Amino acid sequence: MKKCMVAVVSFVLFWQSRFAADPLTAVRNQKSEGAVSRAYITTQTPLTLLSANDGDLDFHWRKTREGLRDREVKTQDSVTVIHLGPDHPPITRTVYGTVPSTILGTPSMAMSADGRYGIVANHGFRGTTDLATLIYPKGMPVTNEDVRAADLAWQKFAPPLSNMLSLIVLASPS
Repeated sequence: MKKCMVAVVSFVLFWQSRFAADPLTAVRNQKSEGAVSRAYITTQTPLTLLSANDGDLDFHWRKTREGLRDREVKTQDSVTVIHLGPDHPPITRTVYGTVPSTILGTPSMAMSADGRYGIVANHGFRGTTDLATLIYPKGMPVTNEDVRAADLAWQKFAPPLSNMLSLIVLASPS
């Protein structure tokens, strides 16, 4: 892997030296006139990033005292929203237990063209994967059949095996 990385970096530097007026411009990390050095990433225009995180996968790393995989679900699904812009550090917010999400299946997220809304799709299918044998906390709605009308009023509501579309207002600080 290191040899491949060295080869790629060497090629890029060679390419720069052959075709660029100043071959080391990309390497020097020069500041343009009037630019302010910042210790964080910025973008020229506001940009919103959305990530849906499947808490069920936590069992891959958690072990019981016997060294076996812990089948009990202890991590909630979460969404992370990151707002980038030209004049502020990244604004990051992760919220647990409000949006069910799974990494199994087709792509499971989308954003509106203006970046104001996110949509996360979840499905209950776990097939014959190791996720099919997880143990969920008692009393928690897990599938669509477990959901009651009163549950829909909860702010923190994410039945992990439900077939559900969640709409997220990305501009909201909460």
